[in-house]
Amino acid sequence: MQTKLPMKKIIKVISLFLLYHTSSFAQFVTFEKTYQFFPANQEAVKQVITTKDGGYALRTVTSYVSAFDPIYAGVIKLDSMGNKQWEYHFILGLDTRSDFLLETNDNGLLISGVTPTDTGIGNYDLWLLKLDSVGQIEWYNKITAQNWVYTVNEIITLNNGDFIISTNGYSKSNIVVIDSLGTLISWNSYNNLSFIRGLQLKNDSLLFATAARDTTLNRFFMSYILMKTNGSILSTTLWNYELDSVFVAIGNSAGTLNKHSEAICNGAILNSVGNWEGYVMKFDSTGNCTISKKLSLDRTFLIDKIISPNSGGGFVLAGGLSSSNPGLGSGWIYILDDFCDSVSFKFIGNAANKPSIFYDVKQCSDSGFIAVGLYVPNTTEVPYAVKVDKNGNLNNFLGKNNQADVQSELTIYPNPSNEFTYFLKNNISENAQLTISTVAGQLLFETILKNSNEAVKVSTSHFPNGFYICKIKNANGFAQSKKLLVIH
Repeated sequence: MQTKLPMKKIIKVISLFLLYHTSSFAQFVTFEKTYQFFPANQEAVKQVITTKDGGYALRTVTSYVSAFDPIYAGVIKLDSMGNKQWEYHFILGLDTRSDFLLETNDNGLLISGVTPTDTGIGNYDLWLLKLDSVGQIEWYNKITAQNWVYTVNEIITLNNGDFIISTNGYSKSNIVVIDSLGTLISWNSYNNLSFIRGLQLKNDSLLFATAARDTTLNRFFMSYILMKTNGSILSTTLWNYELDSVFVAIGNSAGTLNKHSEAICNGAILNSVGNWEGYVMKFDSTGNCTISKKLSLDRTFLIDKIISPNSGGGFVLAGGLSSSNPGLGSGWIYILDDFCDSVSFKFIGNAANKPSIFYDVKQCSDSGFIAVGLYVPNTTEVPYAVKVDKNGNLNNFLGKNNQADVQSELTIYPNPSNEFTYFLKNNISENAQLTISTVAGQLLFETILKNSNEAVKVSTSHFPNGFYICKIKNANGFAQSKKLLVIH
């Protein structure tokens, strides 16, 4: 006997079926784009933020090409596909810097930095520039420093529309409160804190993590500090740990300290033979180190304070190789899980294998990541943004010219490698050639790949530590290089 469903229930079942299957086949948005504005100036993206409309905003700055060249700061607004909607550039005065970008409650953008002071109170004053949602100037203001200032660390928006700015300078920190028009409300100084990072709003209070050097012990100490928005400290937790350099981030935007919002420390230790060893650590709210793991990265990798928590309790690092190894798409993204174990490490190999470096990385609403920095197609550095999926995969490349999806053709794991690595062949044409060579061009391994999805295992136990170039060449002549790092 068959039971008939009411029409409303049938419609509901069909709707749920369509919803399920639509979400099952949803694709991550990925892109790789450059945004050159100046024909000769060297320009890079220093910061990326996600915006309420699903897009992104980039903070850019130029560098000197020759003496007395003007320095420009800029803001580039992108849609969710990485397409430029508008941009705004302005000249910075002598020794003036652009430090931080924030989206405001009215969908505008606030950019802030420091400029040399003329009062003698601090080395620098603060400046703020407010743009509306289409890149038009709303207001500009300069705030005279009341204590030593060197740089703007972070800005957050309070529930009433005011802003809180954290700054540091010469072992002193400041929490500055301004209103929605950039007028100073209060200036609070803390002479015992070298800098303040990780600002988060929790009800009417602030929660942040900070790290500073204890010069007597040559150690870093870290603080969790809870304070009122007026600057009065409610509680603090301090502890020492053995890192010679460090950057701290708190994992949860709600400002709570639980399993998925511990403090994450990315830093390095100078070992007994004088080499830098990268480490990541997690601390709970009582100051106990819950995880400490050594990264398979040395100082040829430029991490430089680039660390961003993700929604799963893990985090992502991004950077690039040092100037001695600039080529072959040298920008990289390193995703780690909640236990500080590697999920993926990938060089972003642009089609021309030109140098690239990432200076900032953020998680996006689809759980993917966007990394920004610079790309050098010839002799000029240009702003550069790469959006990858949650596993670090990129599905389109600069100048790909409608070739087959090279990212899905060859996957290398683990990378970095110790004893062996696998090469996974997806959608590779028959008789494609795989070679592994040293950076100097010495051929170490060669094989022909058949048209299959089986992984090929290659022993790397006899390879000396260092970088190797893995190249795949299809039968149609299209070639792509990827980098393999071997660390024993």
